[in-house]
Amino acid sequence: MTYIYVEPFTLMVRRNYNYNSIIF
Repeated sequence: MTYIYVEPFTLMVRRNYNYNSIIF
């Protein structure tokens, strides 16, 4: 929903595939 808020988090999330499913 918030791409701007997730943008910086994507880097940290990229490592955590588990979280990727929740954000995506």
